[in-house]
Amino acid sequence: AQGFYDIGFNAAYNVHIDNSVKGFQRLPSAVVNFNFAVELMLKALHLFTTGKNLEGHEIWTLFKQLPKETKTDIESKFIDFRKTKNEKLSSYRVKLTQGNKERNENRDTENLSLKDFLILHNHSFNNWRYLYEIQEEGYLYEYNFKQMNDFIRALVETINNERNKRPPSMILEKK
Repeated sequence: AQGFYDIGFNAAYNVHIDNSVKGFQRLPSAVVNFNFAVELMLKALHLFTTGKNLEGHEIWTLFKQLPKETKTDIESKFIDFRKTKNEKLSSYRVKLTQGNKERNENRDTENLSLKDFLILHNHSFNNWRYLYEIQEEGYLYEYNFKQMNDFIRALVETINNERNKRPPSMILEKK
């Protein structure tokens, strides 16, 4: 998960500082890596807290299956992290329309509850991974890297707390 996060953060940062086509080309890679990191972290939390292996890429679906106290802990941390500034990450909206079909969906995505935030980003892994597949009606995708980073920070802190409750089960040595 950490490797996907690192790659996603680097790509998201480069999108933020590069407003050219090259910057835009990094956007799907940043989203897919961020969301995959979140998916893996949520699955790790499931293993720690319930002993279950879950499948799927939908982060809201994975989150809502966590034990209540774990969800409450993550949400509290997420709310705290959202209060911090991060000038290295931005949010984006990609709108692609076909023909005369216009999509005017304006919503405040900066002040969503954790549930609404995760629902908005629930299908991001698949949507952005297959960005080139344009349906008849086109699409409107949004991604908030700053808030997703805040969610990741909340997950990492929760995972570390859970991991500290257990003895190490794997040791990696470089030779």
